[in-house]
Amino acid sequence: MTLLTSAGDGVRAALARASRADETLRRMLRPHRRLAGGFAVLASGGHGRGDNTFRSDLDLILLLADGGDGHDDLIRRFIQALWDAGWSPAQTLVRLDEVDRGLLTIPDRTSALLEARLVWGDHRVVEALEARMARLFDVDAYAEFVRRKQEEFDQRRFKYGEVVRVVEPHLKAQAGGLRDLHHVFWIERARALFTGKWKMAKRRGGAILHFIGRLKRAGLLTVREAEELAGAYDLLLRLREALRLGTRQETDQLLVSRQPEVGRLLGLPGNDRAVMRAVMRSTYLAMEKVARFAEEFGDTIAEYGFRRGPQEQVSLFLPGATSIGGRLELPRESLAGIAAEPAVLLKLVDTCANAGLPLAGRTRHDLRRAIRGSAERLNDPMLWSVPLREWAARGVGFGVRLRRLHELDAITPWLPEWEEINGLTTGSYYHSYTVEEHTLRALERLDNLPGDGPDGLPRSLWENLSDRATVVLAVLFHDITKARRGDHSITGAHVAAAALRRLGWPELAGPVSSLVRLHLRMEQAAFRRDASDPAVVATFATEVGRESLLSALYLLTVCDLSAVSERVWTAWKGELLAELYQAAKRWFREGAEAGRITVAEEVSRVAPRLGGGGTAEERARRFLTAMREEYRRAVPAEEIAHHLEAAERVSGGTPFIW
Repeated sequence: MTLLTSAGDGVRAALARASRADETLRRMLRPHRRLAGGFAVLASGGHGRGDNTFRSDLDLILLLADGGDGHDDLIRRFIQALWDAGWSPAQTLVRLDEVDRGLLTIPDRTSALLEARLVWGDHRVVEALEARMARLFDVDAYAEFVRRKQEEFDQRRFKYGEVVRVVEPHLKAQAGGLRDLHHVFWIERARALFTGKWKMAKRRGGAILHFIGRLKRAGLLTVREAEELAGAYDLLLRLREALRLGTRQETDQLLVSRQPEVGRLLGLPGNDRAVMRAVMRSTYLAMEKVARFAEEFGDTIAEYGFRRGPQEQVSLFLPGATSIGGRLELPRESLAGIAAEPAVLLKLVDTCANAGLPLAGRTRHDLRRAIRGSAERLNDPMLWSVPLREWAARGVGFGVRLRRLHELDAITPWLPEWEEINGLTTGSYYHSYTVEEHTLRALERLDNLPGDGPDGLPRSLWENLSDRATVVLAVLFHDITKARRGDHSITGAHVAAAALRRLGWPELAGPVSSLVRLHLRMEQAAFRRDASDPAVVATFATEVGRESLLSALYLLTVCDLSAVSERVWTAWKGELLAELYQAAKRWFREGAEAGRITVAEEVSRVAPRLGGGGTAEERARRFLTAMREEYRRAVPAEEIAHHLEAAERVSGGTPFIW
């Protein structure tokens, strides 16, 4: 198998596969050179770009001149020979006279032509195609093509999700996958066609690397950004090659069961757990670079291909701030000063969040580097204490701000334990996201709690909560030791208390650590036991200890469960948690008798539903006295009345004793 242990191995493996395929095609067609007039074989798709992998289809365009005839037999025998040789050709027949303006607004057809390259055949028919496309592809055709490609991009995001850090990422289709790069590449090639600069590639593959190089030369990417993007592309190719060729998997989803094997094929050492963590962290970092690139491109898609336009000045506390395409860019010379002062950095993040302005990619990249360079000064947690405490006390928007800090690698300086869960997968199919992504989503959930209908309790509690900081910090710390051995509820409680003392918030250490220790208890009581049983409620409430923690624990549980995956949280689970919350609240206020239903109370509900006049109460009393409390609590009064009457009929109408 091809070595995949070094940078560049993914690109080299893909280009070698393209080269072998080209040689096979030419060898098969060489005996038919006399039939080449008016006919050309073009490599397209992954084969054209040079990023195919094992068992990928061999995408081909069979191009015929206007009125071209006499090639049917050659085409039939050529395709059959490819199948016989073990290839999987996916051919499209295109006649020049069929290439019209309508065809060029169909995204798939136009994309295939834009990425095509000549493998064998008549150069003249290719030149005729280039001229025809340049003539037809006017500004309206370009605009329609871009609109449809953006719709296609949005639909793919909707289908596969916008989150990079999922447990089993799709290396091609999801956010940050290869398709994100292809999307930008297709738009760039369409722009070249519209401006008269497109020519069909004559060289073998490497289209994406050449594309990145063009962006660098145009000033749209810095040298460092271009290198990082090319490295991310190469890693995705290495991962895909290892997955397809190394494990013989036929799809591009990096399944949990395959992750250790794929990591070892990339040369990563250690046991399965260590290899999984290393390979997935590298994967997430690469995919995040690709996803950010594609998303930032989407913000300025209409102007793409031009030099930077006018920059809108933004009124901030920092001079020189500008807005480009709805993203904030700062002067490079100001970033070192921002990175060295946590209070200034946090003020910048807070201001950006309030204004809804994310940082531009270049600013984010340079600021991240400056933060790493200031690590020694930033490692003093007390420098972060006051602004972070204000964020936590405010509650609203804490998750959004923490995500911005995470993108800048600015959490570990004040919370080094964050690095343990950064990029960590649990190996559980129950969880869709990495641990730190789950934590960020749980914090963001506080800004979007259910507020309508029977499931509206969480928002009501949150909006009326006086101590929001305790809930926010409990959500932040609830999985902080997921990477360690043992019960992460217990170890996490200790870490939370220690971290809060480091930050100068000792008064929060007690309640927050208690919530972290208890954060699994409420779902266990609500979903695995009968929450209508007073004994279950009493056990749960006793473990919580005091009513002041109950609302916080309920909100923590809602945020935790609703951030596990799209499938885990349901209205039914919300109802069960709300019922347990209300029952526990009554227990704290009424004591051990809370929730108990006496025989006399149930008789007063059942007797009116019975016939028989004055004897109804006596019949109901005798029947209910003989029944267990669980029956009286669980069965509605109307149904109990039916049971009693049925029992009397069975016993011939005599008084019935259970």
